[in-house]
Amino acid sequence: MNTVVIPIKDLHAAKSRLAPELDESQRGRLVLVLAERVVCAAIAARGVDRVLVVTRDERILELATAWHALAVREPPGASEANALNAALEEGRRRALQLGSTRLAVVVADLPTVEPEDVTALFDTLASGARVVLARAHDGEGLGALGLSPADALPFRFGDGRAFRHHAAAAAALGLDPVVLDRSGLAIDIDTADDLAACRSSLPMGWERIRVDSPAEAGAPVR
Repeated sequence: MNTVVIPIKDLHAAKSRLAPELDESQRGRLVLVLAERVVCAAIAARGVDRVLVVTRDERILELATAWHALAVREPPGASEANALNAALEEGRRRALQLGSTRLAVVVADLPTVEPEDVTALFDTLASGARVVLARAHDGEGLGALGLSPADALPFRFGDGRAFRHHAAAAAALGLDPVVLDRSGLAIDIDTADDLAACRSSLPMGWERIRVDSPAEAGAPVR
């Protein structure tokens, strides 16, 4: 079984590096539209059996079901530095419970990702790769990570150098990772320059999407 795990931060806590450009509400809207694109691309990808959304945000937990994904609540108690890896471990635990054999972690802020990008991850795993590293545009981060089996590597996200950390972890285990360079998995939005470069990829009216209540999250302001 092929499973995608997508971790999504709290709408009002994410994208702090964009604070000079966007206020808290705008950053929440940006997180929401990016997350929806990534989840829907994963849902539509050929060969994907299940998509898990891991988050502590109540609005995202509700929306995950509407997006036809399985909502997984992020475990409490992890330090801020390790929160992302703890969330991913919870997603992997659930995926293994469901019988997943191959796992892809896809970050939630890819403005140009397409279903074919996610399919490419699993096609590479199906060809015999144990670890697939989808390199981010800065050369340091990861847009996605593919694992076969699902527990082939520990997660080493969190400090912007996930490509290096996962490559080193694979080498330590005698695994030869395959590097996948696809723009849909490489381009993310973290900085003002990223936002400026990707504005044309965002849906029209994204600035007006509601994020203030679970019932209205994802609906345009009327």
